[in-house]
Amino acid sequence: MGTGDEPRDRDRPAVTIVTPLYDSEQFVPGLLANVARQTFGDWEHLVIDDRSSDRGPDLVRAHAAREPRCRLLTMDRRGGPGAARDRALAEARGRWVAFLDADDRWLPAKLARQVAFMRDGGIGFSYHDYRFMSADGARIGALVRGPARLTFAGLHRHRGVGCSTVMVDRARVPDLAFSRVKAARASDFVAWREVIRGGVEGRRLPEDLARYRVGTRSFSSNKLWATTSMWDVFRDQGRTPTPLAAAWWAEYASKAALLHLRSNPRLPLLSRTHDPSVLE
Repeated sequence: MGTGDEPRDRDRPAVTIVTPLYDSEQFVPGLLANVARQTFGDWEHLVIDDRSSDRGPDLVRAHAAREPRCRLLTMDRRGGPGAARDRALAEARGRWVAFLDADDRWLPAKLARQVAFMRDGGIGFSYHDYRFMSADGARIGALVRGPARLTFAGLHRHRGVGCSTVMVDRARVPDLAFSRVKAARASDFVAWREVIRGGVEGRRLPEDLARYRVGTRSFSSNKLWATTSMWDVFRDQGRTPTPLAAAWWAEYASKAALLHLRSNPRLPLLSRTHDPSVLE
């Protein structure tokens, strides 16, 4: 088991940033500028086009011609974000892998702070705090915090671990995968579940380092966690006893509703303004 002190290949980047891309042309310039603003520069950025119908891939391709750390990959057929992330993982060269959706944003110190946190603590799987922001980036909601440690039970009971906050050490988790389930919204949940099953629990970096944009994805869309497909994920193909799965599912759903109420940047009484130039 790695401790974070092992020497690395200087011909390889320390971090691979993975971004699935599908019809997100309007967010691509901000995405690429956001990554370029990271204070930690030892990265490669793999953008995976999931058969977009807009000019988003062209913008990435033009950027990659000027920025050798960025590469555009193209899916043979539409597969959803889980399959796109898996395509990137197959080509990733970095030891640490971080995930950034096209419309989300990181604060400039995100990579520097999270790499140091994982390297210094010998941590294999980490996540940090974040806030939701309005579609125009002008308002942000309350701080969203995950649990200090992410155990198997905690994953099923709590909210606050966003995919764009996660970093994984592939020296500790070489078989990370996202396309184990058909339900696209469950792909990251199942990925973290299998990481924990493999003996690597998550650890929270208690710093606000990311923004999740609302408006492009419906803010109420997380209610889909109450659908039959998500119940099947909680039931875990019969591996979790039904009474326990039902208790976890109910707790998770109630906490999701509360979190999305208190962190909604659309509600003036619950949100505050910020400087969008920091992220855009």
